[in-house]
Amino acid sequence: MTLAFKARTEDPAVASFRYRVLEPIAFLRARGHSVELYRPARFDDYQAVVFSKAYGGRELQLARRLKAAGKRVILDLCDDHFHNPEGLAKHEASRRKLIDMIRLADAVVCSTPVLAEAVRREAKLEAAPAIAPDVYEQARASAGAPTPLDRPARLLWFGRHGSPNAPAGMGDLVLIRDALDEAFAKRPFEIVVCSDSRERFDALFGPGSGKAFVTPMRYVTWTPARFTAELGAADAVIIPLSDNPFVAAKTHNRLTLVLSAGVPVVADPLDSYLEFAPFAYIGDWRAGLETVLLRPEEARAKAAGARAYLEANWSAEAVAPRWEAALGLPAGRPSKAVDAKPPADIADWLAGEGRVERPWLLAGEGADPEAVAQARAAGYLVMTLGRAFQHVAADLAYVIDAEDLAADPATLERNVNVLLAPRDLHVRGAASGRSLESWAADLPALARFLNEGQLVSFELWTERGQGVFGDVEGEAIPLKLLAGAGARTVRALGVLRRAPSATGFEALTSVLDRQAGPGGPLSYGPYETA
Repeated sequence: MTLAFKARTEDPAVASFRYRVLEPIAFLRARGHSVELYRPARFDDYQAVVFSKAYGGRELQLARRLKAAGKRVILDLCDDHFHNPEGLAKHEASRRKLIDMIRLADAVVCSTPVLAEAVRREAKLEAAPAIAPDVYEQARASAGAPTPLDRPARLLWFGRHGSPNAPAGMGDLVLIRDALDEAFAKRPFEIVVCSDSRERFDALFGPGSGKAFVTPMRYVTWTPARFTAELGAADAVIIPLSDNPFVAAKTHNRLTLVLSAGVPVVADPLDSYLEFAPFAYIGDWRAGLETVLLRPEEARAKAAGARAYLEANWSAEAVAPRWEAALGLPAGRPSKAVDAKPPADIADWLAGEGRVERPWLLAGEGADPEAVAQARAAGYLVMTLGRAFQHVAADLAYVIDAEDLAADPATLERNVNVLLAPRDLHVRGAASGRSLESWAADLPALARFLNEGQLVSFELWTERGQGVFGDVEGEAIPLKLLAGAGARTVRALGVLRRAPSATGFEALTSVLDRQAGPGGPLSYGPYETA
């Protein structure tokens, strides 16, 4: 049985796409199921399609086609899209389409019991939908040392700025203003708001808003890099919540993301949060804030126990059987963890065995194999870019996209000595949000390189903002990696560039005379390009 997920959006920055599409595809594949993102050209191959929060006009048309072809239609929901207290016309129109999709579907799946009950009630179903919970997401940050007690502490709030159909988001901070002001009198602190709307922040808390806090507040725009940095530096995260059906149906993922980093949390009670009360301060703002501010080591010890509990009960391995049952799939085989050390850093690998003392050739997909062989005979080490490994042997193959690794695994293993990839592979041009280790379950060739110690990696700016910056499709990043490690001679052949490539290897300009990428002059360690 081939199952496809039809997502409302395919943007990995959207949490629901990661939690409800990318992660299920990964762990269901690892258990032996044939699962993929929906592609129209593969319509005939699918026995079932899961619509993830997707029930617009086009999705309804597709669902009808699938039903007419004898295929199963499954609707997956992770938000209460029925709740519309303001009577917004747009949301009422969406509600009607949602009811139509529920009536078409062979099965409905929900992320929480509260949401499932809301769907049962609003759609007048005989029974509540099945539950397929979110896997917990491991934060990239780790809790740092607490701020010394003689200095102001730092509390973090993060999330979307709000929702048009229900009170939620940044404005929830107003609900706990009195508790925060009381805590501030015991120990000063600042509140960092990491969100997606400076305008909303200014309207709520800026001068003249009438809602200014005693507590200093600072706004930062949410990006993966900024959030990671702020979470690691926080003494605690605060999660106040409005009391309404939309919020009540939410999953645990904001709370468990923080706990996975070992950062203390003070939060309002939510049905999906109560299970994690042993590791967080749920529903008691006075006691919770007092502990994280005045007894930070005690608060960190409380949060520290969460990681093992999350892995045992909310990891992909733990929740996969519940997804199988909800989707009507047979029980799969337990996935095998990759038994290998994390990939080495590219700088460490380049520093070994005199690799930076030798000249390097960057071979793009347009490289002539004979010219590459000529360079190799002259003592050059060869780094292929993208899918160039399909026709050129590589000492090091630079690959950004998961699609390139999956395209020709046999040739990859035959032609490549060592594989170089970012710590978060890209999928269709966007960072996937998944580690190389997790990708190994889906890509056997990648697992082989990892298990045999032939995989090296680096931090890419698009994911964390702390790594290498440059055009991922050209030579900019490989050049920076080599130059940063101390390489002095780097030439290129068959790489995408503004001007036509020179015809022969020896005619190529040196790295000193090249511009790598569209961003203008860039620094390459000990020298400058122009």
